[in-house]
Amino acid sequence: MVSKSRAVSAMSGENPGVDLYREALHIIDSGTSTLKMRDVLGRMANLGKKLAAKQTIGLPQEEGYLPRGLLRDELGKETAATRLVNMLVAKMRGEDFASEMSPTAFAPVPMPAAVKDMTKAKVMLITDGGLVPKGNPDRIEGTAATRWGAYNIEGRDHLRGEDYEVSHGGYDTRFVQEDPDRLVPLDALREMERSGVIGKLHDEFLSTCGRSNPLSNTRRLGREMAEKIKRDGVDAVILTST
Repeated sequence: MVSKSRAVSAMSGENPGVDLYREALHIIDSGTSTLKMRDVLGRMANLGKKLAAKQTIGLPQEEGYLPRGLLRDELGKETAATRLVNMLVAKMRGEDFASEMSPTAFAPVPMPAAVKDMTKAKVMLITDGGLVPKGNPDRIEGTAATRWGAYNIEGRDHLRGEDYEVSHGGYDTRFVQEDPDRLVPLDALREMERSGVIGKLHDEFLSTCGRSNPLSNTRRLGREMAEKIKRDGVDAVILTST
């Protein structure tokens, strides 16, 4: 297949930039050691020449670049059922085999300790549904967001539609724009605060857009939010989504 990409880079597969840019350009697997730099530069040069000459680019394992997550049709010598059975038999025998699908691996996240007494806890509202004040002051993107915002709700019992908009694609936002409490339930949390179910509702809610976001970027946003949560002495978070 002749690629539309005209750029070549080199990164370790663990680099967050891989998730962000694998579809836009070819990324040679640099590994984790500079001892392989000569080989890496050679592969970059070879691939760059092919791209410049608009030659057909082979599969990742042939050219040495990291999988780009793109699908393309290819005529196989065996049916999918035959390939699947062959892989299963090889796995059962303990033999080497190459899967045609690379499963996404997620590092285990330990469960935090339970809040001992919610009647004394400070609670924060967070949403990935893209609710922002009118004008979107933080310019949070409606897809693959790179930013998040913190918005003041001190003294408010509910959110008014005329004060907010939604920066998020992929779902019908009309119901949230009519009543933002449907996404960020300030009204319900105020009732819980007044009745003593929770100790206090934090004076800000956090918001971003969770649509079509690479894991590396999502993790960064989460870390930044978590740092603020800790600084502000928040005990519990309610995360709402679309």
